Amino acid sequence: MEVFGFGARGMATTGAQTSATQDFHAVHYNPSRIVARPGSKAGIGTQLFLYDLNFERATVDSPYETLQPESNVGIHFGGSTTFGGFFEDRLGAAFLFYAPLAQGTRLEQRDPRMPQSYMYQTLPDKMVSSFALAGALTSWLSIGVGAQMLASVSGIGETSVFLEQSRVVKRSFGVDFSHNIVPTAGLSVDLSEKSVFGVAYRAAVGGPYTLPITVELIDLGTIEWTSEGTAVWDPDCIDFGWSQRIPELDLNLFFTLSYALWSRAPAPNSIVSVKYSDPYQAEGEEPLLYVSSEPVNLGASDILIPRLGLEWNPTKPWSFMGGYAYRPTPLPRASKAATYLDGNTHVLGLGAEYRSEGNEKDNPLPLTLGFAAQWHHIMPRTSEKEDPLSPTGSVRFLGNSFSLLLELSHDF
Repeated sequence: MEVFGFGARGMATTGAQTSATQDFHAVHYNPSRIVARPGSKAGIGTQLFLYDLNFERATVDSPYETLQPESNVGIHFGGSTTFGGFFEDRLGAAFLFYAPLAQGTRLEQRDPRMPQSYMYQTLPDKMVSSFALAGALTSWLSIGVGAQMLASVSGIGETSVFLEQSRVVKRSFGVDFSHNIVPTAGLSVDLSEKSVFGVAYRAAVGGPYTLPITVELIDLGTIEWTSEGTAVWDPDCIDFGWSQRIPELDLNLFFTLSYALWSRAPAPNSIVSVKYSDPYQAEGEEPLLYVSSEPVNLGASDILIPRLGLEWNPTKPWSFMGGYAYRPTPLPRASKAATYLDGNTHVLGLGAEYRSEGNEKDNPLPLTLGFAAQWHHIMPRTSEKEDPLSPTGSVRFLGNSFSLLLELSHDF
């Protein structure tokens, strides 16, 4: 969700929704805005991801192949409600869930020497669920808190092999799935009837994993293989947003400045260790062989992402939206052995919503059909290797990525 955004209005305005989001979409953009509009809402949508990335390589016969992200389709659904009666719609709750379909959630960390896009290789391909609560403290101040959950994996594998008899005498394997839960929070201030200010925070979230495998070679020794790391990681993000309504022109203007703390990114590669122990060595004695890969220092920097959005409401059932964002790359040039690539990116969004007429006077617009498209244009960037004998070779990276979304929601 951090790469392309969420929901028709969010995608179309390139994420400039910190002070303007509503209902279950607010779980992602600013939890405090759940109570911005009284009532209940539920929705479902599907999103398509397409990539056209170019890796122009100086070494054409490199043993390290280029990794290309695969197109994907995802589905999301969510719901929100404000509580009437005693609470007078001043308290609300919402949830949302997103899951990739064509390519499932992957804790993929390939060889760091293989040229690959850091932003698009697997980041959009993860299952995420979120929940939030919000309360209106006054007529002009609202706060919200929530949690975002991403799956983490741990496991263990054990086997015994009798080489002389060419058979496996023992085998066992187990995998544990758990959730990595991180907090979200938001604040919304109505500066006037036409102007709103908002602040939101999403903590860093990733998919940690530990996968140890032990192979006992009877009468020969034991090999212990372990792979561990953190995949599909998104940074801590602080959003400052402002929105302004201009009723004379049927316009809404949105602005968000996102501060993404990429400098805290963990090593992007899998840390693999292999240990070989002799069956006859004394307990506590050092293994005969121990090797381990080194973590890659990504060297990422914190970045500021300005986002501008516009919404035009020419008639009651229609809304047309557009937006622009500029995402500077957080990554340094890939001059060492690792080849994680990214470039400064221009993001353009377009979208529209159609609200059907309802049958009840107190609920005139119950059904909303939304469409959004987003285009990421990645500026060319060449990464020259310091080692002239590097088997990977220098790479020039550029390209485009696209996302299309269709969303249907209903007010209750």
